Parts: sequence; structure tokens; C-alpha cells
Amino acid sequence: MFVNTAMIPLFVNLGKENWFVSSGLVVDTFYNTLSVGFISPLFYIINPVHIIKWIRQKVEVFKAGASKMT
Repeated sequence: MFVNTAMIPLFVNLGKENWFVSSGLVVDTFYNTLSVGFISPLFYIINPVHIIKWIRQKVEVFKAGASKMT
């Protein structure tokens, strides 16, 4: 993750003249920080595997006595 968020933008924008222009190092770093800081935790919260497990548990609770889960 460190290589993708920190090293790749540095290699792409090697010269200092590419740092502060449109789509330069500063813009790349800003969007990388947003994606790592906000989108990754959002995917942790909205985890499809966790949601499917939660739905299966609720279905078994509604079955009550007929449930095979202990």
C-alpha cells in the first residue's frame, strides 16, 4: 500500500516542474490521501461477505425452532 500511495506518484512526477501543475504530484497525493482515508474504510463497513453472513443469521433467527444452527 505504501508503494502505491507514496512511491508511484513520486516516480511518475520525478521533476520538480511536475509537482504543482494540474494533475501533478500535489493533485495525485491529494486524491491518494482521500482514497486511502475514506474509501478503504467505507469498503470495510460495506463488506459484502459480512452483509451476507448477517442476512443468514437473521433468517435463522426467524426460523426459531426449525433452525439447524446452534
